[in-house]
This record gives sequence, structure tokens and C-alpha cells, in this order.
Amino acid sequence: MKLVVGLGNYGVQYRDTRHNIGFKVVDAFVRAFGSAEWKHERVLSALILKSPPPHSIPSLDAILRARELEEQRRHTAPKKTVENPDSPAESEKVVKKPKTLPLEVPWIFMKSDGFMNNSGTPVAHVCHFFKILPENVVVVCDELTLPLGEVKITDRPGTAGHNGVRDILAKIGPGFTRFRVGIGAKTHPQMDLADYVLSGFNSKENDHLTHRLPEICADLKLLLDKGPVTAMNSTNRKVCRQDHTEPR
Repeated sequence: MKLVVGLGNYGVQYRDTRHNIGFKVVDAFVRAFGSAEWKHERVLSALILKSPPPHSIPSLDAILRARELEEQRRHTAPKKTVENPDSPAESEKVVKKPKTLPLEVPWIFMKSDGFMNNSGTPVAHVCHFFKILPENVVVVCDELTLPLGEVKITDRPGTAGHNGVRDILAKIGPGFTRFRVGIGAKTHPQMDLADYVLSGFNSKENDHLTHRLPEICADLKLLLDKGPVTAMNSTNRKVCRQDHTEPR
């Protein structure tokens, strides 16, 4: 089982901000390749996609019920002792196993229902519940050292000063892949960084991002289908990195 995390701040007031480009990309991806019906799982502090392409995710209640049934079977199953091994009926009882509900799916998509800087806790909740390892997690996040709409995939440990990524690293450890989507550098060097990432795109930037979204989704699909090595070789762009030392 694997997990795609779209990073952003929850709430309509943040929906169209630069910091929420992770939400925007994941929303566009599931609309393009499958269902866009999210379920708010408050116990996990996250919105979970119920049926990501091309597979279906059992509901949280179904998974809990399946695990409860499996636990009951373990405690009530008869011991595997056979007095007469030559008896066909008894031999069948030994090898026969109870059927269980399918619990695993290739991909789960999630968005936190809280603030960006606290992203690690809901990601940890989802990873723990679905038994997902860090190396099977992809984090889609904003990156201000990349031009608007450009993509860079990184599987090395690090945060590049991103507080949401830093919190995920602290909560689940290293190993996850970052799918970094450019939001462009600050237009004015003296502009407060928090004000910038929480600002919206202008009409020209929105048009450019709308034009780029299909290719961004294709890059994300390549990562999910082929893994980080193939995706990095194909997707990573040569961009002029700018020196941004302010934390966020």
C-alpha cells in the first residue's frame, strides 16, 4: 500500500494560495485519472480519497470491520490436530484457510484537515493505520526555488526549508519522495515570506498554471507508475536555483 500526500492549509481562505499548490495538483490528478470524491476521516485528521485510480479503497469502517472479523477468526479457529492423517475430510480441514476481505490497495490519496506546519501528525496517522512505510510515501508540495509550474522530484532526505515537509520528516522519518512544484520566487525581495506563500496567483500566473497542470499530472503519474528513479530521470528540469535562506 502506498500514499500520496497533497500539502496545503485546510480551509476555503487558503484554497487558491501558493502554499496550497500541493492540494491543487492532487485534486487535478484525481479529477483527470479517477474519482474526486474525498471522505473526511476525522479520526485520521485527513481527507482520504475513497476510490483512487484504477483501484477502489475500502471505507474506514469496512477496514476496521475486516480486521475485527480476522481477529475473531484467529481466536475461534480450531487447532490443527488430526488423529487420522489418511482421512480426506480431516486433511481438508487442516489446509483450508478462512477467506479474508482485501485490505490493501496500491495508492491512497490524502490531504490534511489542519495547518501546513502540522502536516506530520495526520500523515503519521494514515501511515500507521494503513501500515505504509516512509519509502512508499510521495509528498506533493510547493517549492519557491523553482519557476512556476516546474517540477523537481527528490528522494534524498531534506526539507529545503519547508515547514510542512520538516514536520513529516520528524513524524515518520526519512525515505519518502518529494514531488516539488514551483510557485516562483518572491516578486519583491523585501516581501515577508509567509505573506508571499499565503498570497494568491495573479491572472497571468493562473493561466500559466492551468496550462501546466496536465503535464504536472503526467509527471506525477509517471512517478506513481515507474518509481522515483525513472521519474527523476525523465521529469527533473534544469532550473537556475536562487538563494532563499528564509525558513518557512
